[in-house]
Amino acid sequence: MADFAGIARLFAHPTRASIVVELLGGIGLPSGAIAHRAGVSPSAVSNHLAVLMEGGIVTVVQQGRWRLYQLADQDVARLVEALNTMSTPANALSTLGAQSSARRMRYARSCYDHLAGQLAIDLIDGFAARDWLQVDDAHRPVRLTRHGLDHFTALGFLDAVPKTGSRPFLRSCTDWTERREHIAGILGAALLNGMLHRNWVERSTADRSLTVTPVGHAALTGWSINHDNP
Repeated sequence: MADFAGIARLFAHPTRASIVVELLGGIGLPSGAIAHRAGVSPSAVSNHLAVLMEGGIVTVVQQGRWRLYQLADQDVARLVEALNTMSTPANALSTLGAQSSARRMRYARSCYDHLAGQLAIDLIDGFAARDWLQVDDAHRPVRLTRHGLDHFTALGFLDAVPKTGSRPFLRSCTDWTERREHIAGILGAALLNGMLHRNWVERSTADRSLTVTPVGHAALTGWSINHDNP
């Protein structure tokens, strides 16, 4: 029988839980930025990061003079997102800034290396309506159709897609705010990378929310989905 009690204890502390949620954005962050986002002291964050690194949840990479912390891999990210989905919603947010951040996060955010939030769900509905994506009876993404493959190939979204490897081309990931499943896997990463590269969406420096740019607004209009920023 697997002993997962030790892993569970790593997530049991509120500060460590806040840290891994912030790192769910998929990009490395310095400890100071993590402390600011989590609302705790730099020394406390350093101590908790050490615990998470020892437990294999977080890794660190050196980039110039910066030490950037990130989730260890996609499996850890999936676990964090699953815990988010199972958690009881937080109490009403107390500040206007927190409420604004929550609205942005619900609309569009990065979930490790793919898109999440209302925009991600709207994309699925738009893709399915155009026969680019096959969905099941619960509107879960199942398969990219030939039309979808041709469309995204023509746009150049699939240029950097690896031809080999064990990662699935398309898998679904439960969206903890929308209670539906969005697109993950190689295709999910390719879509988010393509949108970022084309400046259709921009990352926030304050949290892991994404904002649709004017360029992105024009591009997404062609997909006839609801893409108005909150």
